[in-house]
Amino acid sequence: MSTARNNSGTDEGQIPPAEVYEKLRRQILDGTLAPGSLLTIGPLADELGVSRTPLREALGRLHGEGLVDLERYRRPRVAGFDADELDSIYASRISLESLGIAVTTPLLTNDELDLIDRDLREMEEVEDLATIDLWEQRHRAFHERLISHAPQLIPQFHSLADRSYRYRQVLYSHTTPIQRWLTGRRDHAQLVAACRDRDATRAMRTLAEHLARTALVMMSEIAPTREPEMIRTALRIATSADLGRAR
Repeated sequence: MSTARNNSGTDEGQIPPAEVYEKLRRQILDGTLAPGSLLTIGPLADELGVSRTPLREALGRLHGEGLVDLERYRRPRVAGFDADELDSIYASRISLESLGIAVTTPLLTNDELDLIDRDLREMEEVEDLATIDLWEQRHRAFHERLISHAPQLIPQFHSLADRSYRYRQVLYSHTTPIQRWLTGRRDHAQLVAACRDRDATRAMRTLAEHLARTALVMMSEIAPTREPEMIRTALRIATSADLGRAR
């Protein structure tokens, strides 16, 4: 018996392959699928209501993003927390976002600075863990706006931010909301002040220190004895530069 197909070529009753990928990706990033979890193809396909082919395609894409481990003759699994990966992700973020904010700070208009202020206020309105996803959305918008005059960097920024999000769940689990709020609020306020002063050097240093501080807290939970050499090197480079101030 043939299976009815819709206009997109997808079997009726099945979600499109792109949605399979997006759904799995969200579940990995938000911790619904925990690090190290086995992904058994048959039951997972049944749960999602898809055939195995689009599921395997989605897992292949997620493997390419470092979110799923695929080994021959072994079942796929959600990638575990890895200290080397955390070191690499945050060293890359420090380098990339420091460059982005250094380019952006002298070029920000007053209207753009007002939008950054608005992003900061909206983050501060989120007060509890029940709305942490909303805080994350606003936090990412804030960081993206800080590098908005370096648009070539934004796709890589989002890729790194996605990968770091899983690790941030560790931070949420081991610090209290008030600790996170006070530390983040101070750092973010200092970033806005540096941007308003058109002080690219101070903005770059503040952002690098903010990212490194976050990463080191996570590293202390995941691998307490691991020395984050890449993070510390990226931080030294970013904080040693002197770009002068916009005139």
